[in-house]
Amino acid sequence: MENSKYLKHFSEFSLKLYGINENVIELNGILEGIDAEEQYCIQDDLDAIQEELLKLYEMSIEYISDAKDDKWVFEIDKKVIEIILGNIKNKKSDSVIYELFDKHRIHIKCFPFNSGMRFYCPICEQWHTHGSGNGGRVPHCINRFYRGGEEVKRDNPLSEHDYVIEMMSVEDLTDIRNEINVYLKYLKNKK
Repeated sequence: MENSKYLKHFSEFSLKLYGINENVIELNGILEGIDAEEQYCIQDDLDAIQEELLKLYEMSIEYISDAKDDKWVFEIDKKVIEIILGNIKNKKSDSVIYELFDKHRIHIKCFPFNSGMRFYCPICEQWHTHGSGNGGRVPHCINRFYRGGEEVKRDNPLSEHDYVIEMMSVEDLTDIRNEINVYLKYLKNKK
């Protein structure tokens, strides 16, 4: 994956996390090639990075407990921080680019449908159906369609990065069912 292609879409915070991880990987590489006395300076740098990451980790946990709809953003940040902390602890060089890229793609909650998942696309005004399982998907949008006998063309913002789908939670589905039942009762009484 060519990192620069994806980095241009990242938020300031995601770029910061990416930079911290790249710094950790570089410092881990330096540690391998120097003697024990010189390693203390590098280890001090890694300890300072770890301290900063632990503060960011606590912030992510706090935001996860407070957030509702965008909770997944902070869960991804938490996962990225865990990977970087693992790189420090285990002297590894795991990348965080894929997790950060997922954070900046459009995330869509889906309804269950047969044995898969479904959502109504606001881009092409069609239902999109996918197999089961949360994760990244390629859009199947129609770029041209007709509304009121007139052809409408749209650029597809989903096609550059694809999108990530997730099944609605039981609570979400229950809330929707209750709202539908109230509306159906209203329609029945209206007749």
